[in-house]
Amino acid sequence: MDCHQPAHTLNGQRIDVEANIGIADDMELALDNGADGIGLLRIEQLYLARPSPPTEEELWSELKSLIAPLGNHRITIRLLDIGGDKPLPYLGMPPSPNPTLGRRGVRLLLDYAQLVRTQMGAILSLAHEHPVQVLIPMVTLEDDIRRTRETFDALCAERKIKTPPAFGAMVETPAAALAIPTLARYVDFFSVGTNDLTQYTLAASRDDASVNDYYLDSHESILRLLGIILADATGRPVSLCGELAGREAMVPRLLEMGFRSLSIAPSLIPTTKALIRTIRLGAATILPLAPVIGGEGLGVRGPNGTGGNATCEHAANVKPVPPRTPTGCEECLTAGTSWVHLRLCLTCGHVGCCDDSPGRHATRHAHATSHPVIASYEPGERWAWCYTDQVGIDLPPQAVPYLR
Repeated sequence: MDCHQPAHTLNGQRIDVEANIGIADDMELALDNGADGIGLLRIEQLYLARPSPPTEEELWSELKSLIAPLGNHRITIRLLDIGGDKPLPYLGMPPSPNPTLGRRGVRLLLDYAQLVRTQMGAILSLAHEHPVQVLIPMVTLEDDIRRTRETFDALCAERKIKTPPAFGAMVETPAAALAIPTLARYVDFFSVGTNDLTQYTLAASRDDASVNDYYLDSHESILRLLGIILADATGRPVSLCGELAGREAMVPRLLEMGFRSLSIAPSLIPTTKALIRTIRLGAATILPLAPVIGGEGLGVRGPNGTGGNATCEHAANVKPVPPRTPTGCEECLTAGTSWVHLRLCLTCGHVGCCDDSPGRHATRHAHATSHPVIASYEPGERWAWCYTDQVGIDLPPQAVPYLR
């Protein structure tokens, strides 16, 4: 069946379509429907159905049985996302006046060190036989991810694990979405949970029918946050997890933004893969290829140091401002990483790295903001590129004073 084959766009860009699951029946459905892996394995049921928490051995055994049918498919296991609307009775947790905004996810886990060590230990044992990843839920502050990473690294050291599983953070709050460069210091990947991100951004509970008109996961504010996450992830993989990722009307836009991994309900996998195979991405979104400027990529300048002999209305209308970070790529300077060449956004003054650089921050910034025109910010180079029209253009004269 086609659903069991990888999904590629018409341009040949592969898109991973993984499953969100929580019980054995979900696992069977994911396999039957052609999941490329498990993008979110919830383990709450392994705790909620017991009178006391499992030991590491018990948890390892249950997880091993659950994931055995997946073979070599990648599995991302989220640590317990308890608290809020999912309390564990045997922890003696006091009632919260506002569970959604109270102690849940990593906030609660940090108060139960043994609970965390048990889960991480079981996952590390699984890693000897399966390609697994560790995902930390409900990260908000740098301290959340720093402390959990320290525990993870200490366990790996105790067990003499030289190549540990990938360690990631779930981005479910606006605070986390806006702090990606800081969080990226501690993680190998990000998973964006759009359901919670929506309710926290729009202040509308997804479980309260009276505010359904406000729970809009395709609202422009959500899409702006997603663009910022992609732009700031500094080369770390970003998967999209939540109802938004499986909505057919939104999939083309999500792929154009730069998402290359979607984790969705198992039942949606066949139709989502079929849709992906009908999509042709714009030149600027094909990874790792760069947009073409006079026959050359954004990593180098165009012929004769220009972007071409064309003009466009977007370039004519820009009102350039001074570069925000004249000494280098804004995101790379924050993260302490390097770049190859620099590009200047002629709308807001953002300085980003080119598509030959690991971060590709110029292109990611353009996708996140819809600012159409960039110019080379390399000394002596005088060319520009319009993302909207996908064409190399002559440098707008009003931009010259801001170049090097």
